Amino acid sequence: MTDTPDLDLAALRAGFAGEILTAGDRERYDEARAVFNAMFDRRPAAIAKATCDDDVIAAILFARSARVPMAIRAGGHSVAGYSSSEGGLLLDLRPMKSIEVNPAGRTVRCGPGVLLIFNAKETVVPPPPQAFPVPVHGAAGPGHACFRVAGPALDFWAKKLEEAGIAIEADFRWPNGARSLYFRDPAGNSLECAEPGLWNIA
Repeated sequence: MTDTPDLDLAALRAGFAGEILTAGDRERYDEARAVFNAMFDRRPAAIAKATCDDDVIAAILFARSARVPMAIRAGGHSVAGYSSSEGGLLLDLRPMKSIEVNPAGRTVRCGPGVLLIFNAKETVVPPPPQAFPVPVHGAAGPGHACFRVAGPALDFWAKKLEEAGIAIEADFRWPNGARSLYFRDPAGNSLECAEPGLWNIA
């Protein structure tokens, strides 16, 4: 065990609505700092559990002003241990679990603390008429991965796949205009190449 350095948290506490934990909080601190990969046993100087966007802004500004390293955690599943910090500030986003449903736009916006549970069985069930038209792609194998590909390059990759004898299971245009290609690798993984506009990014 190593000692955590002292950090003057007064400025952060003044503008932070969520909970702030230090080593003095003992069990709650140890529970909050634990990560998915037990190889990493890091001890942040403080753990700031954000509850809103303003908390996130306050934590980032504090870390920059105090010149301390900061790690950010959402699911906490970084294999390389990036979701923790030794002696720095850990910004924990897990309390931010808001879910906003927009029926008209057929979209759902989730907070960074929401954990997505993937149900592979549902990927082989055709969507009902009024549901979001996700194509049937059957990710019942080892997994599913999606690659960000610029729109003009999708035709290039579609041709390359065809030349390699790899079947495209779905060439799908999403309601927002973005395009996705679905195919499988030799291990049976369901792979997707999608335009970044699918996530409203450039």
